[in-house]
Amino acid sequence: MLKPIFRVALALLLLVAATGCGTLVARVGGAQASHPVDTYKSTNSDLLSLGIRSGASGSGNPEALLCWMMIVCPLVVVASLPIDVLIDTALLPVDALAEEEQRGSAPL
Repeated sequence: MLKPIFRVALALLLLVAATGCGTLVARVGGAQASHPVDTYKSTNSDLLSLGIRSGASGSGNPEALLCWMMIVCPLVVVASLPIDVLIDTALLPVDALAEEEQRGSAPL
């Protein structure tokens, strides 16, 4: 009786642990140089990982090749994409304030 419950709980725990990966990747210190988009950073990071969007230089994306070589990476990225879109939408005001601070102008 408890075995199916543990399986479901483990699957949910793994899904929760995997979601938001793009959020962490996109908002870590040095990641801004590789992401040409200032808003929806984690969604852009997920699309870069899948190879759907090219890098900032417009050339190929070695991160996508590495992701596709690891079989589980595309599955995790696709599973976390809807959560990353929701997190990005919630963090739009934060991203706007961070962009204003980078430009040096005071927000209204």
